[in-house]
Amino acid sequence: MDRQEERNQYLTELMDNLFFDPWREGEEDRKSLEWQVTYDCNLNCKYCYVNRHGDDLYKEDIRNKDDVIKNTKLLLNWIESQGLQIPRWEIFSGSLFSQEIGHNVIRLMYQKLSNTNKKKILPDTITVPTNMTFLMDKDITIKVEELIHKFHDLGIRLHLSSSVEGKYMEQNRPINHHLKTGPNMGEHLFEPQERGEEYYDKFFKFTKKYNYGFHPMIYSDDIEAWKKNFLWYQGKMSEYDIPHHKLFLLEVRNQEWSDREVQEFREFVTFIHDWVYQNIADGNKEKFFELIKDSETINMIYGLIGSSKGKGMPCSIQSDVQVRLGDLHFGPCHRTSYKGLEFGKFKENGNMITGIEAINPEMAMAVYGLDHETLQGCQTCPIRPICNKTCLGANIEDTGEIFSPNPKACQLGHAKVLGALDFYKNHNMFNMVKGHSNDRIFRAYNKLDKIANGEGA
Repeated sequence: MDRQEERNQYLTELMDNLFFDPWREGEEDRKSLEWQVTYDCNLNCKYCYVNRHGDDLYKEDIRNKDDVIKNTKLLLNWIESQGLQIPRWEIFSGSLFSQEIGHNVIRLMYQKLSNTNKKKILPDTITVPTNMTFLMDKDITIKVEELIHKFHDLGIRLHLSSSVEGKYMEQNRPINHHLKTGPNMGEHLFEPQERGEEYYDKFFKFTKKYNYGFHPMIYSDDIEAWKKNFLWYQGKMSEYDIPHHKLFLLEVRNQEWSDREVQEFREFVTFIHDWVYQNIADGNKEKFFELIKDSETINMIYGLIGSSKGKGMPCSIQSDVQVRLGDLHFGPCHRTSYKGLEFGKFKENGNMITGIEAINPEMAMAVYGLDHETLQGCQTCPIRPICNKTCLGANIEDTGEIFSPNPKACQLGHAKVLGALDFYKNHNMFNMVKGHSNDRIFRAYNKLDKIANGEGA
């Protein structure tokens, strides 16, 4: 056996142990398969890593609709032949429903799942993060709803996770008026329009109808407008009878945050704590902590009490297999799929997948076994028990090293905890944190409080 064969065997065994064997045996876990279709999008978000690095992540020579369709069929057939019971599928792409290739891929999935004799391969959920611009086109909206109902009839929830910033942050996600796809990826199906009250009425009615949530991105530009935007979101959610905690807030951990913007973010974190305390918990301290205990409030609140110990990274990178359909390569995640970092690729003979070829199996071992507390600077960081941890993609973009934390992400992490700390101290609730968390978390708050007051750790 030569060296490449040894590496192939090692990566195959690693993937079998972590993913494929549990899926073959139907073990209960929440690991998922991520299908990477296309990076093309009809928005032009200021902060988007694809706008900045997409040509390196998804090179032109693998952006071919015929290859994507062929590889989708190969992967579906392989899942069926292996009898893989994968709880979740995720289609993580650009504006999937605005493009012909997106509809074609999801129709192939439906055809396979509706016709297979191995019903055990049907996932519980197929998740599609989407900017919801398809609601601007009546015919496309009808097609999307048809897909939702067809999958529902199979017992599968087609879950659309709404990446919509909101009325007062639209400037960070402008419409892409120069739509283009790769020359071989097919066409966009409609021209998006500016978002107005009519659009938002459709948006909230649609998300209410199908019980979908929202995951807007908090970016540095115009961060001071996020308080107003948060209140607009909550007002609309109340109007359409949507629970307040359906709003899942995610900060963009890019390097361009200024010190002033980080301070604004800290104040925003305090602001949403105050809003939930006054408006949802009715100013009742025990009720506020009960919301946190049950995760029945904004993620940016309950995530700052619960310990992150036991989960190496904050995202799904350690529980996903991410496959790029243009070439059947798989690697860490959609933001880290650079040449040399891919774990490997599925080998195929034109008719079927025949095995795995290793590219960087050592990277697979490192990522799947990673604990952020072992990274440089994290071992002694006072907030490591409650830090939302670094983003490996942001690390590469900022430091050039996948395992070297992005300093701006660290600064944001401290600001988030300090924002929560400000709230607890303002309401004389700091000592209550100890009773509603573990000692490790309370010590982290205590240490950061001393450092912020110039007392040292």
